[in-house]
Amino acid sequence: MEVLSHSASETKDLGRNFAGGLRGGEIIELTGDLGSGKTTFVQGLAEGLGIKRRILSPTFLIRRSYQGQLNLEHFDFYRLNSPQDLAGLDLDDAVGVPKTVTIMEWPERVGLQSPKAKRIYFTYVDENTRKIAL
Repeated sequence: MEVLSHSASETKDLGRNFAGGLRGGEIIELTGDLGSGKTTFVQGLAEGLGIKRRILSPTFLIRRSYQGQLNLEHFDFYRLNSPQDLAGLDLDDAVGVPKTVTIMEWPERVGLQSPKAKRIYFTYVDENTRKIAL
C-alpha cells in the first residue's frame, strides 16, 4: 500500500495508526532518503505506543530506547558503513523482544535486512509531500 503524505502531521498520523496494529516483537525497517519522513513517522508511532518522551533521531547516538505501553528501540545506522560497526550495540537485547518494537533506519548500510521485518519505504516527492510505501 502506498500513501501520499502532504504534511508532517499526516506522516505522524500514519505512524500513530500503524502503532495500533503492533503487539511487540516486531522489527520495522525504514528506508528512504534524508528528509523523507522516517523520524517523523517514528514520532507518531511512539505516540501510538503511549510513549510520552520527545522522540529524537538517533543519528549520532545510533540507538535510543523508550518505555511505553510497548517499549521502543530506535536505531539509525546512517553513519555506519559495515556490519563490523555494530559491535557493542547489544542488538540481541533489542531485536524481536516481546513487548518491544524495534525500528531500524538505514538497515541496508550494515547488512541487517531481516526476512521477518516489516519494511516501510519513504520517498521525498517535494517540500510538502512524501510517498510512504507500507
